[in-house]
Amino acid sequence: IQVSGITDINGKFDNTGSLTSVRRISVSGNIGSTGKILTNEDLSSKDMVTSGTVAAKNLRVDNLTNDGKISTNGELTAKDVKNTGEILSSGKISGNSFVTSGKVQTNETLDINGLFNNSGTVGASRDISVAGNVLNSGEILTNGDFTSKNMDTSGTVVSNNLRTGNLKNDGKIVANKDLTAKKVSSTGDITVVGKISAGSLKSSGALRTNEDLSVNGRFDNDGTVETSKNVAVSGDINNTGKIIAGGNLSGRNTVSAGVISSRNVNVDDLKNDGKVAAGENITARKVTNTGDIAAVGTVSSDDMKTSGTVKANKTITVSGELENDGTLETAEDVKVSG
Repeated sequence: IQVSGITDINGKFDNTGSLTSVRRISVSGNIGSTGKILTNEDLSSKDMVTSGTVAAKNLRVDNLTNDGKISTNGELTAKDVKNTGEILSSGKISGNSFVTSGKVQTNETLDINGLFNNSGTVGASRDISVAGNVLNSGEILTNGDFTSKNMDTSGTVVSNNLRTGNLKNDGKIVANKDLTAKKVSSTGDITVVGKISAGSLKSSGALRTNEDLSVNGRFDNDGTVETSKNVAVSGDINNTGKIIAGGNLSGRNTVSAGVISSRNVNVDDLKNDGKVAAGENITARKVTNTGDIAAVGTVSSDDMKTSGTVKANKTITVSGELENDGTLETAEDVKVSG
């Protein structure tokens, strides 16, 4: 069927053939289509279930179930979207909830008011904004920012800024700017060009940033953490992996059986069964050491108990009690005031 004008259908529209309309198509009821629906203008209906081809300028429906191919030169607006096919939009895509195992691509923004569940491929040229939770086992790529309530991903996520509440990552995350989250739990790979800010952080994977890593609470690391600048932790640090910082490392009570390397180390209590190395100074209120501690500058503490090795190119200073069953090496003096 070819229509040169407006197509108005009062009721339900079941299509197994082909409908082409030069102007808009308006359906007051539901659409069920296994064929083709093509219009140069807008297409609107209540619910739409399609396994065929749909092409329109703007597409506005209630609930959308797509197993075929949908393309819009303008915007796509729906309440609930279920997609196993392909959705291509030149304008923004908006929905209350979005479940997709197919392909979704927009040249504008993707705005979702509720749940976003992806096991397919989703691409956006601009921002992705999700008011609800994100479940991702597929691929989500955006040239803009990505914001959500919470995120659980075992797939791939790439964005500029990434902002979420609780972040659980078993896959791969790349943020070309900053990553901000309340709680981060990661067994996968996180790479951030900018800074990482988290309320708490637990990582057994790989985490890299070219800027600062800031944790307002507890930091547990069983993987590899690399930052070009500072690691600043307001809470306790528990490390059995590697923490490599080009800048300074600071924290409260720090327990490490792994490797810590930074310019300066400044913590409250330091319990080390691994290796701690500083390009400048190491400062702690209390040091308990069975491993290796080495500083190019000074090592300073109130109290120190060591059965391992403590080395400093400058002074080792203990203002309180020193108990040594290991090795102290310094190019200058060992100063004990207690």
